[in-house]
Amino acid sequence: MLPLASAIQFYLEGEFVTVTMEQTITDELKRAELKKKTEEELRKMRENCQKWGVSIEIRNIREYIAQGGLSLADIGTSEEELQNCFKAGHINAAKTWLKMAKERCESQDVSTEIGHIRSLIAEANVILADVGTSEEELEKLLAAYKPIKGWWRRLFPGRNGKYQGSGCCSLHPKV
Repeated sequence: MLPLASAIQFYLEGEFVTVTMEQTITDELKRAELKKKTEEELRKMRENCQKWGVSIEIRNIREYIAQGGLSLADIGTSEEELQNCFKAGHINAAKTWLKMAKERCESQDVSTEIGHIRSLIAEANVILADVGTSEEELEKLLAAYKPIKGWWRRLFPGRNGKYQGSGCCSLHPKV
């Protein structure tokens, strides 16, 4: 039986490099740990793209494969799958924002929700029809909210149901 060498020496780019067995084992353990983390992120990406955007998971996958010297094939995926999940996640997130805008449009301003829809569509490089809406519908949702005049007086009626003014500043003098 041959004794195991505790170090390996080889010639690399004009100089001798010595690698100990401990370094090799540590590197392999680190690589295995990164592969496990990458596979977990891949599982989360596949699961979550049915509900919302997965940009964070995709970024983590790319970081872990770079750190571990892995390829997408090593973890059982491809660039095409990452792109498809990215688009699907953004489309599903936009659908969620659209649903919220439809539910809230008559009681509050939905410009934030519409802004999220538009930015998700642009980021995923898809069209509004992919989300199940159109520019006309978004404009209708934005126009649906009509603030009720005199809301301040209804919140702070004062004596006898009439607004007396808060007296906090010159805009709200006490009457």
